[in-house]
Amino acid sequence: MLIAGGEWWLHNMDDEGVIEYKYWPVQNRRSDDYNEVRHILATRDLADTWRYENDPRYLEGSRRAMDWLLTYEIDASSTPAGPMPH
Repeated sequence: MLIAGGEWWLHNMDDEGVIEYKYWPVQNRRSDDYNEVRHILATRDLADTWRYENDPRYLEGSRRAMDWLLTYEIDASSTPAGPMPH
């Protein structure tokens, strides 16, 4: 099941590391929804899959997903945006 999940993440990830979560083939429609928690879980799942099945594709996918997420990194000097503390 872990390997099947890792394959799903890789199959649904684009070259930049963005993962498509929802697609309705009958309607040929994709969701605009995105969730950073799911994205972080994908990154972690791929790293776990790599630890279980030492296939470099899983580690590369995990790194690609994390690199994309880091494009939104903020620190204490960043201007607050939204209700969440940073």
